[in-house]
Amino acid sequence: FTPIDSPLRLICKPLPECVPQPDALMVHGKTPQWAQSHGMDEYYLARALYKEFNRPNTCIIGYNNLRYDDECIRYLLYRNLFDPYTHQYANGNSRWDMFELVRLAFALRPETLLWPADEESGEASLRLDDLAKANSIETGQAHDALSDTMTTIALAQKLLKANPRMVDFAFRQSRTTRLGELAAAFLGNVCLHVSPRIPRSQGHISLVYPVCRNPSYPKQLYAVDLNTPVQMLLDESPEQIREFIFTNRNSLPADLTPPRIKRIHLNRAPLLFEPRLLGATRAAELGIDIEACQQRYAQLAAEPLLADKLIEIFGDTSLFATRRDVNYALYDGFFPNADRRQADRLHQQEPASWPDAAPHWQDSRLDSLWLRLRGRLMPDQLSAAELDQWESYKCASLRGNISDDFPGVTTTLARTDELLLQHPEHGGLLELREYLLGL
Repeated sequence: FTPIDSPLRLICKPLPECVPQPDALMVHGKTPQWAQSHGMDEYYLARALYKEFNRPNTCIIGYNNLRYDDECIRYLLYRNLFDPYTHQYANGNSRWDMFELVRLAFALRPETLLWPADEESGEASLRLDDLAKANSIETGQAHDALSDTMTTIALAQKLLKANPRMVDFAFRQSRTTRLGELAAAFLGNVCLHVSPRIPRSQGHISLVYPVCRNPSYPKQLYAVDLNTPVQMLLDESPEQIREFIFTNRNSLPADLTPPRIKRIHLNRAPLLFEPRLLGATRAAELGIDIEACQQRYAQLAAEPLLADKLIEIFGDTSLFATRRDVNYALYDGFFPNADRRQADRLHQQEPASWPDAAPHWQDSRLDSLWLRLRGRLMPDQLSAAELDQWESYKCASLRGNISDDFPGVTTTLARTDELLLQHPEHGGLLELREYLLGL
């Protein structure tokens, strides 16, 4: 965890079709005007990041990066026609998440760090800034990317110094080759799994039973948490089980606890271990009944149709929201090799020469992505028809019609005014309001 180069800080200008959110500004304090004056166009940021992340034989590490930052980076690269995956596997590269290591320490080696209490819940807080303060790690401004990076490095160094065997073991266990071996060994058996989906009160750890692979996505395992009731999996139909497990827990009867079914993603460096690593004393402290878990495993292992049930439960894709726009269609499939080669050739040129390019894409998503990329960088170079398409898309996006997850200007202005009633002198909110009125 020794830095090998000077810090690199990249700032992105606001995209012309995006609406900055006031709640985010309240966290990081940066206004769109600040980003506009200090930042670079998104394409140039994506290009610099792609080059940096694809340094051979490097491992990308963050704090909760597997579930948040990595997804943002993938979509950033996809949106700008760069390969969104090579930095994670090619040329000896990989990724890891320091948050997973912290959860492991909290679950099995709690003496490694001091664990501050969350002010609201009273449970241990695993927030980066809280851990840093409790463990005498110097921090800068919380939620500032560079400051958080330096804090993550310092926390990693502290964990390594306190328990080098744990850090080395966890890192080796999460390598792709080793995960393939572990998946083969644990399928059909009991293993120990660390996951944010397991409650903090239970140490984010449990004994689970990996039943089978997802037939449509072999790098995903369906596993049952053995520290939860499992009788429903034996007695009920897939339709009834699906209804219970996809219903918010607060909406279920108080006396009903559905089984916890985990999807373990082997491409997200999950932590899987032999059950013997969880001692009886620590298991009791975390409320894990090892004997009951073994009994539940015996029940489930004797059910020949369990794998078919799990596959049917998760096979109904109508349960999940469909993507409304090409911006969010990253996971609709890989681009054809011919398209990837065309995109690579474009990246070898400077955008100033793009007006002379006329790529013919096989994947229809690229028609829209290519148009929007040029619209952000050089709208004056678009044809009349292309400019109409770009302006129509931009208008729909600013109205919030592209995705339900991203409000439009009107809704955002209302939220900004709501926050200004609580913080009438907040300069950042006032600047944001001015920016929104100009969109």
